[in-house]
Amino acid sequence: MLRSYVGTLAFAAGLSGVLMSTAFAQTPAAFTLGAPWTKIASDPPAPDATRKQTQWHISGESDSFTMVDDSTASYADALAAIQKNFTDNHVKPSVNKDFTCAGKMGHMVEFAAGPDGHQVIINRLLLPETPASGLLTFTYLRTDKDWDPNVLTSMKAYCGVSPI
Repeated sequence: MLRSYVGTLAFAAGLSGVLMSTAFAQTPAAFTLGAPWTKIASDPPAPDATRKQTQWHISGESDSFTMVDDSTASYADALAAIQKNFTDNHVKPSVNKDFTCAGKMGHMVEFAAGPDGHQVIINRLLLPETPASGLLTFTYLRTDKDWDPNVLTSMKAYCGVSPI
């Protein structure tokens, strides 16, 4: 059980690292989260100007929402890395589907990580910026099965459709 938990956490950390390094060029000004979500980081100085990150959280809770924009990343490569990590680590996502957002065909995955009773649900939407390059990655970590209504409202406003 502990080995499975450690493997799942290693997978989640690896997946996060892969996508953080492969994810934002044109910041979509239309995306924001309102109260009770608080923006905690926005476009931190980085040695690579091709990547930007914005993150929100709710005070006193462990839920977070992160948007990463990488103008040089490949959508196909990021999606292949996710699928490979799922296969290599025997993870069966509860959601693994194509998803149209803002008129672009992207891909959404959702899976749980952590021991029973203390799991975190990770939902990730990959969205290509152009057919050739650029990737937006939206990552929503939550401890509850239900989506926060503010996240749903913001995603629907940005994508034009609800993610669930």
